[in-house]
Amino acid sequence: MGFFTDIAQQYTKMQNDALANTGSANNQIGNALINNLYNSLAHVETGGEEDPYIRTKVLGSGSSAYGPLQMTGGSGSMMANIYNNPQLALKMGINPSELTYIGNYLDQGQKFLDYGGGDWQRLVDEGAISMEEGLMMRDKYEYGKAGDLGGADNRALYEQVSKKILDYEFHEQAGGDPEKFIRNWHHGANATDEEWAKYRNSPAGSQYVNNFLSQFQMPSS
Repeated sequence: MGFFTDIAQQYTKMQNDALANTGSANNQIGNALINNLYNSLAHVETGGEEDPYIRTKVLGSGSSAYGPLQMTGGSGSMMANIYNNPQLALKMGINPSELTYIGNYLDQGQKFLDYGGGDWQRLVDEGAISMEEGLMMRDKYEYGKAGDLGGADNRALYEQVSKKILDYEFHEQAGGDPEKFIRNWHHGANATDEEWAKYRNSPAGSQYVNNFLSQFQMPSS
């Protein structure tokens, strides 16, 4: 039995066990919370974008952040951690189609890093790719561009995967604390108190966190 088949069967069992143990009412509350988290983060990350399924517009950042929640797709990202850790994928309930999507997401992230930020022009100048190829790379992978995963199926998978990540990050990593969640989301779990305080108290940080907290509401039990 392959890994993908095995993880799908175990995931189905986990879902059935969860429903049996918690009941449909608690499950609906959990779904409402994660939907709220998703919408609140999307509001602060890409709320002003007509189409949020784009690479970050922060020029020179060297970031592969993409989509409504601006999740990164580099080697140290949560996406990479899930893809390279079957036990974590299983714990988060990642199914085979979602794992395939994560692999494609990482491929796209690498292309953002390889061809964006003007690197497409360097490759043209070096003769590694033609000007025609370079312009195609520019139009897909530069800052603010759409990359490879903009179709309806991919957008649905983005939302599915990101909500499972949010569930894990909010409950497992942040212990249900919205302030800790947004700290980990923006700065990473390994950020020092000093690093976070410096950002949290800056104009940009204060606006980001307060906008998120004003949008996010814990559902009533």
